[in-house]
Amino acid sequence: MPNDLPERRVPLRVLAAGAAKAVVSTLAPLHQSRFGQMLDVTFDTVGALRDRALQGEPADILILSDTAMRVVDEALPRTLRVTRDLGRTGIGLAGAAGREPTDIATPESFRDLLLNAHSIGYADPARGATAGTQFARTLDQLGLTVRLRDRLSVFAFGVDAVSAVSRGEVEIAVSQATEIVPRPEVSFLGLFPEPYQLWTCYQAATLSDREDAKAFLDLLGGSEGTAALRHSGFVHSEAA
Repeated sequence: MPNDLPERRVPLRVLAAGAAKAVVSTLAPLHQSRFGQMLDVTFDTVGALRDRALQGEPADILILSDTAMRVVDEALPRTLRVTRDLGRTGIGLAGAAGREPTDIATPESFRDLLLNAHSIGYADPARGATAGTQFARTLDQLGLTVRLRDRLSVFAFGVDAVSAVSRGEVEIAVSQATEIVPRPEVSFLGLFPEPYQLWTCYQAATLSDREDAKAFLDLLGGSEGTAALRHSGFVHSEAA
């Protein structure tokens, strides 16, 4: 496609879940250099972006959990043009840089770590945060909601909680692994153990027929995209 087409001068509008932030941020400059196309990206929780898509907010690319994507597809038939699986990620814990990974492979060790933490940050379940919602549910299942209440801090996004760890404002943050693993200023302490883990599969879809939107999905599925997904903590959907 010639570079002087009007389409090339209009940025691609991308609505992306926070779990994919590292991947999109890595690939955006590559897409621009290769195709001469800038990305206008909005990151938000899965629930918030699902609702914005359902309300008809204009966008060219949507990146959500597969469950939320199905809701959009069922409510707005034929809106999703091309869909690509990105893989899945689990929920984990972030600690200060240099802190060693923690053995939280069993419910008992996981519960002990939470009880011994001075402060814990997580994303607001009321905003549709996947990890935050699962963590609140987990606290109830472990019987820790009341005991830890004074040590909990709620953030708008999981990445905000992770950033708070890097600044020393909270000891531990709960977020998707993909929002922790690629960040060198914190340590990835480990994944939630079963039965408290929630694996979430993510997908990207084009919402318009723009060729450059399809090109970005091809980039996500190519070698650079695969490497960026793996580096940020995504694994193949069928992997444990």
